[in-house]
Amino acid sequence: MTTSLPTPALRRKLSDAFLRAIAEPGKYVDGEVPGLYLHVQASQKSNKPAAKYWRMRYRLNGKENVYAIGRYPDIGLKDARDLARAARQNVAHHVAPLKAKRKKIADQLLNEERTFSYVAEQWLAFKSHDLVSKSLAGFRGALNNHILPTIGNIPVSEIKLDHIIEIIATLRRARTLALAKRVRTISSWK
Repeated sequence: MTTSLPTPALRRKLSDAFLRAIAEPGKYVDGEVPGLYLHVQASQKSNKPAAKYWRMRYRLNGKENVYAIGRYPDIGLKDARDLARAARQNVAHHVAPLKAKRKKIADQLLNEERTFSYVAEQWLAFKSHDLVSKSLAGFRGALNNHILPTIGNIPVSEIKLDHIIEIIATLRRARTLALAKRVRTISSWK
């Protein structure tokens, strides 16, 4: 005698049309990315539509966790899948997705804070004890008058050689070769 086991519910890929139309509270599993689902919550107010949130279940260090990806439709189906795949990569490397997300945001903020202006001030503070006051004044003048107006607010990681060449070329056309040399010295960061 054979006993039949209950058939597991079929997981189907979610579609944009289905996501827009759904209003029934519950959890709707995506059949494409393991662990990804849309959590639909009924609104407390009768005139408001149901709230829809992307979530991903994962297991890390023997514990089951849920990663909150974001709200639908702010994050569409394709983006939710991409973010869930990235989160699964983090889990595969034994890193919690939320921890990886926070690190990425912190790195991005640090990159934005490290503008050329900020780094130039740090450089001048570091070099000031080695320079005579006339040289320090010359560097500050070159920075304030020619470099910072052009690239001062750009993060250092985004500054290209073309930015520096443009500044130096402008100074050479104005026949201020000594100033062009000083700009080159400042931009080489020795």
